[in-house]
Amino acid sequence: PFLGSDNWSPPDLLKVAAKDAEGSFYSAHYQPDRRNEITGAFVISYKKRFGDAVPDDVAALTYDSFGLLVEARNYIACEEAADRRPLDSLTRLMMTCEATRMTARLAYIMSWLMVRKAVFAGEITAEEACGSERRLDGHETCLAEGFAHGSDFPPRFADLLEESRRLYLRVSRRG
Repeated sequence: PFLGSDNWSPPDLLKVAAKDAEGSFYSAHYQPDRRNEITGAFVISYKKRFGDAVPDDVAALTYDSFGLLVEARNYIACEEAADRRPLDSLTRLMMTCEATRMTARLAYIMSWLMVRKAVFAGEITAEEACGSERRLDGHETCLAEGFAHGSDFPPRFADLLEESRRLYLRVSRRG
């Protein structure tokens, strides 16, 4: 038996491995049959749009990614300026740097998701998607500690930074 990661989650992999995979385990960040409010709402919404197909982990990552993208955009457009005003100039500068890091994380994630979409649509092969130019990039920038620890960032901004970091880590385990 083997212990695997999220990369074992495509159903075809276990079909191809057949008996060689018996007794093996893998962990995943998403389980469509998990009973909680968020996963349940996502699965229902997905099935309404795509029929009885069960959403896979890439669909869940796409859902989470676009949700966070909208949240971050709304925060920056509507709340950030007011949150920034009372801060000292050094904290405002650090906030600008971290907003750039959050934007980079989301951009790299979106790029990775577009490659997955191209595979799904048959525009490129799974093998082509594994090429270095199509893999998730930006690890050095996106996973650096930055200024977030011990800072006086507004709570919502700090939450968005942490959510983008966790999402980037989830995607990095996939690709």
